[in-house]
Amino acid sequence: MKIKIQMFGAFRVLGQEVELDLPETATVSDIRVALQPKISGMDLDELLTLSKFANARVVLADTTNLDATEVLAILPPVSGG
Repeated sequence: MKIKIQMFGAFRVLGQEVELDLPETATVSDIRVALQPKISGMDLDELLTLSKFANARVVLADTTNLDATEVLAILPPVSGG
C-alpha cells in the first residue's frame, strides 16, 4: 500500500510530502524503517526516533496498523523559548 506522510520541521528537507510503498500489514514502526534510507547522511536519525506520527485525529502508537486512505504527518519534538 502507498502511505503519504506530510513532513514538518527538520524533515521538510525531504519535501512537503513523502510517499512510501509499504506492505498491507504495515504499522507506524514500519514507517520509521522505510524512512531510514531517505534520511541517511542527513543527521536526522535521532530526530526520527523521537518523532511521532499522527493522522487527522490522533497521535499514533508505533504498533498502530496503517490505513492507506489516511494522510499521516510526522511530528518532530519541538522546544520553545
